[in-house]
Amino acid sequence: MIALLMVTPAHAARVATQWAQFNDRGWTLIVVQDNFSKTTVCRLRGFKGHAAFINGAFAFRVSEPAFAANATIRIDGGDPIALRDEIPALMARGIPVDSIAVDGLGNDRIWVTAEQVGAGQSLVVQPRIGGRLTRYSLQGYATLREAAARRGCTDEGQFR
Repeated sequence: MIALLMVTPAHAARVATQWAQFNDRGWTLIVVQDNFSKTTVCRLRGFKGHAAFINGAFAFRVSEPAFAANATIRIDGGDPIALRDEIPALMARGIPVDSIAVDGLGNDRIWVTAEQVGAGQSLVVQPRIGGRLTRYSLQGYATLREAAARRGCTDEGQFR
């Protein structure tokens, strides 16, 4: 009898939540819709967890510690973009300062706003001056972002 009472709430929670998964060119979208709270949350990840879209910004994992004041990116082979210029926009999106690595201690990821990426198809990161380049394909992201919008994730705050 006690075990039945402990199982019932967990079972009810599972029934109240629906999720769906979609994949496109290295990117994965998981849409979670909670029928009880009427909340929809999307998780958009790329390349075995090495990229993520959260609160309107991309987090890209790099192979060596990154320091936002020295990290540089290029989108579609364009001009270099210093990520230090992104820090105010990232903070405005609620990205924690400690994950941006503004203190010189470094971090294993760099952050770039969706506006900066725009309709780009590829991104190359240099985490620090003289650092190793890491390449990411953004193909598939746009398709899954549209799929997320069709399933209720229209606000960037819904991407977690």
